[in-house]
Amino acid sequence: MLRKKIESTGLNNISLSDFGYNLYSDHRKNSQNRQDSLTMAENEMNLLHHKDVKIMGQYGNGRLINKFDIITDIPLENSGFIAARESIPFLQMVVSGYVDYYGIPVNKSDNSRMAVLRSMEYGASGIKYLLTATDNTSAWQLKWNEYRNTLFTRYIDEILDYYNIYYEFSKLTAQSVMIGHQEIAPNVYMTIYDNGIRTYVNYNEEEVTVDGVRIDGFDFSIKEG
Repeated sequence: MLRKKIESTGLNNISLSDFGYNLYSDHRKNSQNRQDSLTMAENEMNLLHHKDVKIMGQYGNGRLINKFDIITDIPLENSGFIAARESIPFLQMVVSGYVDYYGIPVNKSDNSRMAVLRSMEYGASGIKYLLTATDNTSAWQLKWNEYRNTLFTRYIDEILDYYNIYYEFSKLTAQSVMIGHQEIAPNVYMTIYDNGIRTYVNYNEEEVTVDGVRIDGFDFSIKEG
């Protein structure tokens, strides 16, 4: 069983990767359906928590999301369906202050600055990169699209810059509950936290002033108390 394998390693922090959203049936000798698999996953993760094991996983479905201490690849935009007109951080409001969460890797987005700003708007605990230690040409040739443009040396300076920016944001919002979110001007969004912090993200190229706060183009500002 999963718990016994993890206990045998002596580790207290583990990543279960896509365990939180990929759910399979098993029709071999001892057949089990997807509901059986979900129940087994819940039981295993409950036992891990009793052992004070910290668990990280990707996304997390409704039955397992409260079992994670860290969630990665959480959606930071709508489904993209034609009927979806706006994106709202509903899931983030539910888990903020209780679980650390991160969006998709910044270097897998079309615009890294946009990805960082969206993480701020949605109150993410930090930003994530997907990196490889060696040239990934061979992986790309094998059509492992996930590892395209992931060589770490290309991103060292960018990661440092974004880390310094995000640190100022996260030290004020970490462990706080998101209690409000609204578009207060065209392409300008305000997020409110229970500790009185308000963050403003401006997706326009031009500087704007809203709520008495000046926000540079394609940038963010924070208002305390």
